[in-house]
Amino acid sequence: MKHPYPPRLADAERSVIGAILLDNRAIERVHATPDDFFDPILRQTFDAMRALAHEHAPIDLVTLEGRLNGQAHGPWMVRLSECISAVPTADNVGAYDRIVIDAGLDRRVRLRLSEISSDPTQEGVELITRATRSLELLRPRDATPIESAETTMRAPSFAIGQVTFPTRFAHLNRLAAGGIKARQLTVIAAPPGGGKTYLACTLAADLQEAIPVLMISTEIDNGEIAARLAGQQRRCTADDILALRVNPGEAADYIAGWNVFVHFLDGAPNALDVIATKMRAIHDRLGVWPAVIVDYLQGLVEDLASGDGIRIAVSHMANALRRMAQDHNVPIVATSTVSRAYYAPKDRPDDPIAYLAAFKESAGIESASALAMYLELARACDLDGWYVGRLAVSKSRRGHLGFVPIRFHGPHGIFEEVSAVEHATGMALIHASEEARILEFVRHAPTPPTRNETAQGIGMRKTDGLAAITRMLDATPPRLALSSGTRPFGAGYKKCEVLIEPDGSGESDGDEP
Repeated sequence: MKHPYPPRLADAERSVIGAILLDNRAIERVHATPDDFFDPILRQTFDAMRALAHEHAPIDLVTLEGRLNGQAHGPWMVRLSECISAVPTADNVGAYDRIVIDAGLDRRVRLRLSEISSDPTQEGVELITRATRSLELLRPRDATPIESAETTMRAPSFAIGQVTFPTRFAHLNRLAAGGIKARQLTVIAAPPGGGKTYLACTLAADLQEAIPVLMISTEIDNGEIAARLAGQQRRCTADDILALRVNPGEAADYIAGWNVFVHFLDGAPNALDVIATKMRAIHDRLGVWPAVIVDYLQGLVEDLASGDGIRIAVSHMANALRRMAQDHNVPIVATSTVSRAYYAPKDRPDDPIAYLAAFKESAGIESASALAMYLELARACDLDGWYVGRLAVSKSRRGHLGFVPIRFHGPHGIFEEVSAVEHATGMALIHASEEARILEFVRHAPTPPTRNETAQGIGMRKTDGLAAITRMLDATPPRLALSSGTRPFGAGYKKCEVLIEPDGSGESDGDEP
């Protein structure tokens, strides 16, 4: 019985073979057998691939030719070349595998029914019984792979060690068991304008010392990303380079020889395909798969979903990036934007786990990440433009949780690690400045102000002002006190709490005559 070779099946069979040649670990996700392949050359090739995988040997054109004992000839090489060009990435090998399995089952069922129906000795109930038994034997069993720990350890993926890439932040390296790891997704969360992009550039500078880096930006074009990278090294602003106050050619000298490739992904609906294609192009040029930095995660999906849909889409995208890191044995770092600037509850201000709320707001991306960090910077800087801050390591697989004290130079986008003492000193100076502004406002207000009036009147973010007021009220000894006052309400007045200096006494009637 002659079976047609449909184009969809031909594409799927080529894609399975091509995916395995691109990434040998893809064979672990293929459950088809050689008999499932229609094309005899690809059937023989896949059988050889399985034998090589069982021996933990690399799977490429050279090893396949050796396994086939010289049977590989011109048409065979042409066919494998077609397989490699048929698929840009191994990410979808599971879908191709399913097509091959289903087509193989379809052929076997049709062939068996044809054989039974052509047997003149069978008829009636006997024919039906035989057909039923034959089909039952062909019924696909549970294809869920059952793998022992030993089998896992002997899989091809264990033939390549997991590489760890240290960063410039020594304490982060200690918390993260050495640094940023291949095969894992690292996520950095921060509010808009919170320094995410400059931290991404900082990590790109660290990673490129050991591995090529592909920077994907969803909000900043290639020119500005390049200017930020160069500006960090030259100690100038990106605006200086973009406005030609600093010669771009001179700035480029500071990043000469870097294998950092930038791409502005402006609302592409097939973001993962674009990233995979760029990774492939870098691999073809340098022979090494690049690390990937995505700034920022929500920008990959915001044109495709809204409301709760974007939360689900972001979660799916985070898991897709995690799989991409595993498939190519590279680290992938993604920034994530959040709407609020502070997540730790008042009773746990120094608990890094409390910052996981930031990741939950952006959908369940903490489950996809192996290393999750929240970037927290003070709102005020010193006279030289340095902001003190910290990285809250809220999740660290095979590592530890904790805080990494840092400082950030806003104009030049430079991050540096500082000691705990320097961090505490910097925060103390900022708090002292905030508290001085609050006391000045309370002293000179026409009537004792409420908390909200003070927070709105001191020229700071209201949330920061309220936090500073609470800190002053809770201090020992207190640096602010509460008193009773009134405010106009309708035709009369209502009572309210107002702020006074601790040495103040008595009640304040506010605006009541």
